[in-house]
Amino acid sequence: MPRQFEFLQSQLPEFSAITVTETTTDEVLIQAVRQNYGLQTLPTPYEIVLFFRTTEFDKTAEGYWWLSPTPDKLSVGFGNIAPRLVLWVHLRHRASGQELIIFNTHIDHRCTHPMVDLCREKFTAFTARALSLIFMGDLNFNPADSNYDLLIGNGWCDSHAVTSSPDSATFLYNMPHLPSGRIDHILYRGAGLTPQAWARLLSPDPERRLADHDPVVVRFEMK
Repeated sequence: MPRQFEFLQSQLPEFSAITVTETTTDEVLIQAVRQNYGLQTLPTPYEIVLFFRTTEFDKTAEGYWWLSPTPDKLSVGFGNIAPRLVLWVHLRHRASGQELIIFNTHIDHRCTHPMVDLCREKFTAFTARALSLIFMGDLNFNPADSNYDLLIGNGWCDSHAVTSSPDSATFLYNMPHLPSGRIDHILYRGAGLTPQAWARLLSPDPERRLADHDPVVVRFEMK
């Protein structure tokens, strides 16, 4: 939400933000935003944000696609109500010269399979470049789901494998119509990345959670 983005920006002055700003006159999309977000227009920026540390990385490119049958324009169509997207940034690590591309998304629980299929199709243009890649976000499926198997079968690795702790849930509500368990993932591929640690960020107050999902943090070594 815009107020959350403003707060994060104020607290992270050493970071730059990659965002998506879109406008639309499509009444169907505007109505969906009203119903789902309680806003009269599309939030600015729209839902997904990537921050990178400005002193450590140079940005060489950025982009995004919508998770719909028409990914090049703001749209729905897979069964999602509000628009969903994948935001990406190509970064160069100044000290080592290593490059990596990071993708951030929020897969809709109503239509995970077509959205994952579209991502797999879009990823081919990036995997052909043999760079290190990170794919992260609320993917709305757990490791028992076939979508998880599809991504692992395509060469993605799960950073959670580095921890010896149990497969802890990141979404803690149990609702029949929503996926449960560890549905927030940081996947990676490429020889230049090695995960060193995986953890959930927990609130210091057990009576007050940080959000409806526990944030996930992974520390990678670049080589």
